[in-house]
Amino acid sequence: MSAHIRIASWNILNDWAVPKHATQTDRSDLIINEIKSIYTVGDKFIMFLCEVSNLEIIDTILKETGLVAVGKPINYRSNPKEFSMFLADPITAKVATTEAIEVIKEPRNKVLYLKLPELSLIGCHSPWRLIRHTRSKNKHMSTILATNPDIFMGDLNATPIFITRLRASRHYKETHAKNRPPFPSKEYRGKNIPLWLPTISIDAIYHKPEIQSSNAQYSLNYGSDHPLIWADFEL
Repeated sequence: MSAHIRIASWNILNDWAVPKHATQTDRSDLIINEIKSIYTVGDKFIMFLCEVSNLEIIDTILKETGLVAVGKPINYRSNPKEFSMFLADPITAKVATTEAIEVIKEPRNKVLYLKLPELSLIGCHSPWRLIRHTRSKNKHMSTILATNPDIFMGDLNATPIFITRLRASRHYKETHAKNRPPFPSKEYRGKNIPLWLPTISIDAIYHKPEIQSSNAQYSLNYGSDHPLIWADFEL
C-alpha cells in the first residue's frame, strides 16, 4: 500500500492593516483550529505558512497542534516584517531540511526550499501588487523552475491567466485546477481590497505530472483573508 502525505499552504494575513482586521495574536485560536481541522496526529503532514507577522504565534501553533517547525522562519520582507516557514508532523520533521533561496534583491526576495528523502518542496510568497512587480514575479517563477522541486505552493499573487502561472502549467499540474480557491474569503471582502475587485484565485499548489495527487480542498474562514489550501500526495 502506498503511503500518503498531506501538503498544505496558507497565507495567514499579516498585521499591516490592523485595526481594519484583528492581529494574528487575536486570530490565533481561529488559525489553530483551522490547522487542526485538516491535520490528524500520526499522519504525514507538511504545511507552508507565509505572511507571519508575529513569531510568537508559531510557538502557540506548534504547542496546540503537535506539529514541529522545520528549520527556522525566514524573514523575506522587511517593511512590514514578514516571515515564512514549514511545519510538519514530528516524524517527517526529523528527516526534513530547509534552505532559503534568494530570488532577487527586492521585496519578497526569497523562496523556502524543503527537502525530504522522497520529495522536494518550495514555498513561495510572490510580490503582492497584483498587476505590478511583474519582473519580480517572473524571477520567483524562474527560481522555482530552475530549482525543480517536486511540489511548490504558496500565495503566487498571480491569477491562473498570468504569465507566471502559465509558465508553471507547462511543467507542473495544479492540484486545484478544477476547483480553484477564491481570494479573498467573503468575510474579508472590502476590508483589504476594493469592493470592485472581483474574486480571484492566487493561492495554489503545483506538482510534477508523475506525482499522484488527490483530495484537493480549501477552506474559507475568519482566520485569514486567504483560503487554506491542501491536497494529498502519494509517496
